[in-house]
Amino acid sequence: MTNFRFENQIDQNAVLTEDTLNERIIKLWSKETLSNERFYQTGYETILYNQSHYYAIETVITSVLPWDKELLLIGSSEACVVLKELVQKHAIAGHLMSDETINTTNVANALQFYPEISHVLIHIESAEWLEQFAIGDILKAIILAGREIIVSCDASVTGLDDVVKSMIAYLVGPFDASDAQSFVVARRNKLVQTEGNARSLHYDLYANWQWSMRKRTSVIEPMVFQ
Repeated sequence: MTNFRFENQIDQNAVLTEDTLNERIIKLWSKETLSNERFYQTGYETILYNQSHYYAIETVITSVLPWDKELLLIGSSEACVVLKELVQKHAIAGHLMSDETINTTNVANALQFYPEISHVLIHIESAEWLEQFAIGDILKAIILAGREIIVSCDASVTGLDDVVKSMIAYLVGPFDASDAQSFVVARRNKLVQTEGNARSLHYDLYANWQWSMRKRTSVIEPMVFQ
C-alpha cells in the first residue's frame, strides 16, 4: 500500500535515475575528479529531470520554503523578472536585487530589514557575472544572516563549489543549451528536511529524490568530505 501511494504522487516520467548523471554536472560542481557513483560522498545528492531548468527551480522553491517565508532573488534584471513571475505563480513573496544594486552590504541590509526571508535564490548567468559581484563574500553574508542559499546556473562555469566552498544548499541548472533536461544538486542534510514540506505533489523534491535512488546500490561508503 505504501509503495503504491508513493509511486502515484510523482510524475515518474519527469524524474531520471542516477545513472544518467552526466559530465557537465560533475564539471560544473568541481574541478576535482569525481565519479558518478561516488558523487554522494560529497555530502550532496543529485535529482535529475526530464523537464526544463524552470521546472527544477519550481520544485526546489515550493519544497523548501515554508508557507510563511519569503525569497530574495539576486541576478540580472531580466533574470529577476522571470524568476519573480515564477515564484508569484506559487504565491511566494519575492524581493528583487539586480545589476548595480548587488553587493555584500545591500544583501546583508536586505536580510536584516526583511526577517521573513528564509532563502536567497542567486541566478548565475556567466562566469564573468560570478567574478564581477564577488559572490563568495555575498554568500558568506547570507550564511552569517542564517539564511539558506539556492543557486540557479545556466552558464558555462566549471568548479562552482570550489569557489563557494559548500555554502549553497541547492544548485539548479539545465543539462545543456536545449534546456530539455535539468538537475538539482542538494545538500543531503537539507534535503531530508523537505519530507512532507512540498506545496504540490507535482513539485515534491523529497519524493523525486527517493524515486531517483531506486536503482542505487545498497553498498554505501562513508562521505569523504562535507
